[in-house]
Amino acid sequence: MTTETRPRSLTIELPEHFIIRRRKVQALPSANVVTRWNFGGQRFWFVELKKLYALHILKAEADAGARWGAPADRVEIEIVRRCARLFDGDNVYVKALLDVMKGRLVVDDSPAHVALVARQEKTKPAARGVIVRVQEVSGNGG
Repeated sequence: MTTETRPRSLTIELPEHFIIRRRKVQALPSANVVTRWNFGGQRFWFVELKKLYALHILKAEADAGARWGAPADRVEIEIVRRCARLFDGDNVYVKALLDVMKGRLVVDDSPAHVALVARQEKTKPAARGVIVRVQEVSGNGG
């Protein structure tokens, strides 16, 4: 008798902004902001951002009522940034978020293990934030 398991999924809700060191920082900062952090010697913002991502992943697991468990071999990740002002398409910085997921939700963040879709929607204030959907891909590939 074989037991068939359903692929795991997790929805992570992030606010539009985090408060880090009494400053408002976008939950998904633009690449321009990240470049400023790098060249300004302010890499501590990455550390703080990653801590907040990790806390929100834990909260999403608690809300779902189950721990993710061992990292998946392959996942599809959809990131939806719902905001007042859209970035240029190539300006949404998601590396820090993927770094936090690596080893926890997925084995590696390379294209062999992650199919990534990042998009933006212009929306009203009450609906702003970031929705991250992680879906395990089962089987031998596609």
